[in-house]
Amino acid sequence: MTQSDGDWAAVHPTAVIEADVSIDPTARVGAFAYIGGACRIECGAVVDARATIVGRASDADAPETTVIGEHATIGAGAILSGPITIGEGAFVEAGAVVVEDVPAHAVVAGNPAAVVGYTKPDESVSAAIVAPPERPGERVEVAGCQLIRLPRVDDLRGALTFAEVEDDLPFTPRRIFVVYDVPNQKIRGSHAHYELHEFIMALGGSVTVTVDNGKERGQIVLDDPTLALHLRPLTWTTQYAFSTGAFLVVLASHVYEDADYIRDYRQYREVVDA
Repeated sequence: MTQSDGDWAAVHPTAVIEADVSIDPTARVGAFAYIGGACRIECGAVVDARATIVGRASDADAPETTVIGEHATIGAGAILSGPITIGEGAFVEAGAVVVEDVPAHAVVAGNPAAVVGYTKPDESVSAAIVAPPERPGERVEVAGCQLIRLPRVDDLRGALTFAEVEDDLPFTPRRIFVVYDVPNQKIRGSHAHYELHEFIMALGGSVTVTVDNGKERGQIVLDDPTLALHLRPLTWTTQYAFSTGAFLVVLASHVYEDADYIRDYRQYREVVDA
C-alpha cells in the first residue's frame, strides 16, 4: 500500500487494504471494506462500509488500475470488479455491482449497475429533469444548451415535424448520424466538443440526456419527435436510459474529427475553467 503525506485516520482500522492500493489522505474508507488489486482512490472519495473493490491484472509487471475518482462515493456493500474507472463525483448506490466504467457525476444502481441519474454539482442526489417547452417555437435554456419545441402538422395521412435552418436549426448540418439498438443499461456520449454543434431528436422511443457546462447540470427526457436539443460546443453530455426501440437522429455542424472530442472529464473541466 502506498500513501501520500497526511493523516490516515479516515481509513477504518477494520478495512482490509492490500498491496498496490494508493489512497489519498483526504479519502475515507469505511468499516470492513475490502480493497484488493491495483487501485487508486483519489481526493475526497468515499468507500463506504463493507464495500468490495477487486482488481484484475492483465500483466503481473503492469497491472491495470481501478480508479475511484475525486469526490466519488462507493455505497455500503457495493462491489466493484476492475479494472474500471469511477468518474469524478459519481455515486455508486449501496449494494450495486459495478463491472464497467461509471461516467463522471453519474448515479448507478443495481446488478449489474446501470445509470439511473446524474448528480447536481457538488451533491450526491440526482439532478432534476427539465420541464420541456409546450408550444412550437418555445425554447428552454439548460446548462448553456437549448431545448426546442418544433412544429407538428397533423392530417388524415399522419403527422409531420420539421426544422428550418436559422429559424429552428441554428447551423447548417454537414453530417448526420443515427443512434439505435442501445441496450437500456448502456450509455452513449460522455464527451464534449471544442467546436461542434449538435441538434438531437428522438424519432422513436425515449432517452434521457444529461448536459453539463462545468457550472450547471441538467437532465432532459427526449420522448417526442417535436422535442429537439441543441448542444453547443464545450458541453459535456451523456445519453442513457434508452427505451426499447429508441433511436436518435443527430445533425452535426462539422464532419467527424477525433481531435474535436474531449473524452476525459478532468481535461474538460480544465478547458472550461481556463
